[in-house]
Amino acid sequence: MAKERIGSNAIFTGPSKSISYVGDYCYAYSGVKSIDNVETTMCQFQTPKGIILAKVLFTYPDDTGTDDFRSRIYFNGQVVQSIIQGRVDYDFKFEYAIPLVIPPLTEVKLTIQNVQNTNARDQCVSFTGRVYS
Repeated sequence: MAKERIGSNAIFTGPSKSISYVGDYCYAYSGVKSIDNVETTMCQFQTPKGIILAKVLFTYPDDTGTDDFRSRIYFNGQVVQSIIQGRVDYDFKFEYAIPLVIPPLTEVKLTIQNVQNTNARDQCVSFTGRVYS
């Protein structure tokens, strides 16, 4: 098997709002951010010409207490997915990844907001996918 050359962005240098590519795979990791009642952009990027089959995982490394968080996924400025999670009485839990098919040349934005109160709590987002051209 021939060795495939990979770009310089294949080395993980830390969390970022942007997307990185390694061969046919892509990822974006927001890192931990303190989120209050203001909708905060965790990741934002433009997709390439191919489609992306992806998974998005909104997680919290901090105890959310009784706080509820709204996570949104935007395609070209339009909300395509919106969930509220946090307290134990919600069926949708933070450990569930959201599967996506992302069209070519799409502006993707992933946001989180505390909708319970003004408390700032740590949150993060993981985006992973495969590009098909």
